[in-house]
Amino acid sequence: MLCDLLAHWGCQADAVTNAAEGLERLEPGAYDVLLTDFGMPGMNGVELVERARERDAALRVIMLTASGADLDPRRGGWASRCCASRSTSVGQDGSRRSRVA
Repeated sequence: MLCDLLAHWGCQADAVTNAAEGLERLEPGAYDVLLTDFGMPGMNGVELVERARERDAALRVIMLTASGADLDPRRGGWASRCCASRSTSVGQDGSRRSRVA
């Protein structure tokens, strides 16, 4: 379903059923973005990203999760080791702009 949505937006997306299969397809420069789930059987999303970046250090990553516990820094979740932040500003025209760094 996500691949269909990305295709509708003009993106070319490949789907795999697990992290190991994704690593098999990954070649340096072959993909612009790795979109992955955090919690997967076998290799989790963080492990996948670490291994993927060994092959392609410039690879951008979007990681999703359905579990708030994965991200809760008070519980030692993944976000406690992450340096992403989000800021929102309001433009002169009243529009809201978000930036993730």
